[in-house]
Amino acid sequence: MRCLLVTLLIFHGFIISNLFASKQLQYLGINSKVSKWQKGIIPYKFGKDFDQYQDFDLKKLFLASAKQWTAVCDVSFKPINPAKDNNKLVKEGLHLVLTKDPKERFSAYYMNLAYRFNLKSSINLIYSGLIATNRYMLNSLSLKKSSQAAKEERIIRILVHEIGHALGLGHSDNPSSLMYANPYNAFSVLTQDDIQACQDLYGKAKSAKDPGDARQYKLNKAANELSLEILQSNNDGRWQSFLTDEINASQASGETLWGYFNYKNLPTGDLKVVLVTPGQRLVYQNPIKLEQNSGYFYNFLASTDTFATLPGTWHIALLKNNEFLFKQALKIQSDFYYNTPAKLTNPKPKITKNNDTVSLSFDTLVTDKEGDETIIKVFAGAQFNIYRVQAGKRFKLNIDFESPKPEDEFFIALTDEVDRYARYKGESGKSAGAGFRKVYRFVVKDLLSQEQ
Repeated sequence: MRCLLVTLLIFHGFIISNLFASKQLQYLGINSKVSKWQKGIIPYKFGKDFDQYQDFDLKKLFLASAKQWTAVCDVSFKPINPAKDNNKLVKEGLHLVLTKDPKERFSAYYMNLAYRFNLKSSINLIYSGLIATNRYMLNSLSLKKSSQAAKEERIIRILVHEIGHALGLGHSDNPSSLMYANPYNAFSVLTQDDIQACQDLYGKAKSAKDPGDARQYKLNKAANELSLEILQSNNDGRWQSFLTDEINASQASGETLWGYFNYKNLPTGDLKVVLVTPGQRLVYQNPIKLEQNSGYFYNFLASTDTFATLPGTWHIALLKNNEFLFKQALKIQSDFYYNTPAKLTNPKPKITKNNDTVSLSFDTLVTDKEGDETIIKVFAGAQFNIYRVQAGKRFKLNIDFESPKPEDEFFIALTDEVDRYARYKGESGKSAGAGFRKVYRFVVKDLLSQEQ
């Protein structure tokens, strides 16, 4: 089988060179092709400098970051053992290194991915990648006055984002996503958009505990005497105290919220100030260490723009040893708006099998809240086709597979290319991502088993 090898350089998810000129998918950092690691297995290797950096245990932080992805989608990270693995595997895989280039001083990470473009398949296989951590950034971070745990949380936040790129994901246009960019948000845990993106590529995790699911943490009923006052830092440098549990984030755009925690009895040691979204995702963790019962402490919560992306009831909490010591609701009002992705109603295909040929037929309705025209990209075997369908119209398609393997998979990606992203009424803006997407993944063996 003949393969064409192409190396791409991606800087924070921007594609510098590629064989194709069409727009990015929302989740997938590849233009015309869906790209993923074969069987969801990512071999990895630490460079010597990366593994032995003194100020931070980068190996531990990488594994903690990778765990977030393995908890929600069917991927696994396999360490490369040069003594046992063949030379080909050692040269390939995901390599993690430190860069000393002073030109990259203000760039935390970049990534160099290589793909196999199989002429018999519309799906690319990622076979090697690079996450390069900037030494200058780490040295600068280590000098900051914040706690070691808080510094490590920041590194995890960036590593989780960059690992997402290494898995094949691009920047999301969803402002509440960890894969969002320009500006990057303060989340250090995957949100639902990130989870759905990875599952669209690899499927759901077989069995794993999701660290971002706030429902697994119970509230300690022997609650400590603790109260929370929320402070708003105004654009003119003044502070305002909120005595209510409800904030209109749209009217406080560009400002920051802090928490003033006042307590009588609170265990000393390691705690985390956390934010829980209306969808019960624990998206922000700021480690603190109480040396003694001083009676109060301040802690940054988030910008009002971060809250505005997800209107509804948030919770501000203190987390210790996998349980909440304190949890207070905060209702967020917002007229934040961004374009919603198009969808297919009941996208499951009908299957017919004739000797060695499996035929799939689709007859589904395209829906879009704004009524935009939808571009549908189909990746099936060697077939790559593009269709344009107006919202509210039916999409019909027949696909024939000759002698398919049970593990063969194909994708249908919906592309809403209308540039309608607004932070608030009367404003407009755009992330590093392009457009809004919904990606459907189908596996031949799953479809056949459902028909039996």
